[in-house]
Amino acid sequence: MRHRPFFERLAAVDPETPWEWEALSAGLVTLRLVDRRLDRPVAEPTAIEIAAVRSSVRRLPDTPARRALQAILDTVPKDQPVAEKLAAYGAVLEDEGEFYVASDVYSLAIEAARTEGTLAILPHCLDRIGFVARQRGFVDDALRAYEIGRVISAEIGDINGALKIDVAAANAFMWKGEMVLARDVLEQTIATARRKSLSEPLALALHDLATLSAREGNYDGALVLFGEALAMQNDRGRLMRLLGDLGICAMHVGLYEMAFDAFRFAFEHSPQFATKWTAAINLMELHGLRGDWHEFDAQVAVIEPTALPPALSASFHLHAAEAEQRRGNYARAGALFLIAGEIADRHDLGEIREQVQRAEGGRPIRNAPAPTRTTVPDDVAAVALQVRAITDSR
Repeated sequence: MRHRPFFERLAAVDPETPWEWEALSAGLVTLRLVDRRLDRPVAEPTAIEIAAVRSSVRRLPDTPARRALQAILDTVPKDQPVAEKLAAYGAVLEDEGEFYVASDVYSLAIEAARTEGTLAILPHCLDRIGFVARQRGFVDDALRAYEIGRVISAEIGDINGALKIDVAAANAFMWKGEMVLARDVLEQTIATARRKSLSEPLALALHDLATLSAREGNYDGALVLFGEALAMQNDRGRLMRLLGDLGICAMHVGLYEMAFDAFRFAFEHSPQFATKWTAAINLMELHGLRGDWHEFDAQVAVIEPTALPPALSASFHLHAAEAEQRRGNYARAGALFLIAGEIADRHDLGEIREQVQRAEGGRPIRNAPAPTRTTVPDDVAAVALQVRAITDSR
């Protein structure tokens, strides 16, 4: 059945949120118009059908979703290319946390691009399909999308796109716990990007190599890599994700003010669902590490009602469990660890599964919270100034 994700999502809509139904149903009928247009032997959409769908879209409030759908509809009567407009709608759905339906939109964008001959957008769509698959916990599906995207990028000579997909694949390897392979891919990508002066994939690869270095315990080295990525990252969404990951590194070496600034700013200003709620989970963890239980409980109350995709849900339950264990609430910690482990097993989230197993075996997930750090090397101090300049100025 075409557009099954939309039908399943519509079936799950809470009757108390009719606007959600209207937004999703408007998206579905718009995509079905595109289907008719692409499948010309069946029948092109009539003027009456187009008008009916436009009316459905016009009933939506003025949001990015409505504007994206209107842009798609504008291409139909004029027989203009629609693949890029579909990809833009997919990005809107991503930002709203609608990862399942976003994957369906990106798949239709790929079909449209092949029909229209606009092959340059294919690597981007496959990159995004891989990302939303990762968010939904289907890491192997993500890697398959990246593999196809990498081949297409090479065929059409898109080196920039190929390197971005390599970075995304390295990120998926990290999620599976394959750290050596992730490092090899990232280091090769950085070398190629430097050689070809490609700043976009270079910033992405430096960011993820910094994240990996932090996980391996080289926190100061990671902060320097984060600082280099920060200096060249101009995309707002990626900047927010970068600040969030930098904050995690700062938190684990006792640079708590830097971490708080980064997390708070990413949570309050990120346009992307995944980055925003990752920052919220990080803020919760920071309050737990510092023993600020009033703020910890308040942050849990913010996160708990939110419908999180599997990877974020597993992370939330894991870090909440760790904090409750430190607090002495062992029964609640055990229940939270159990939920995190079940999600990790179901979705092959290797790193989280390993951390849960450590906790269940009586071993701490990580060392005791670091004491507040008052002195740092000059290159790390420079990164702290970068973060403060960003969070104070926007």
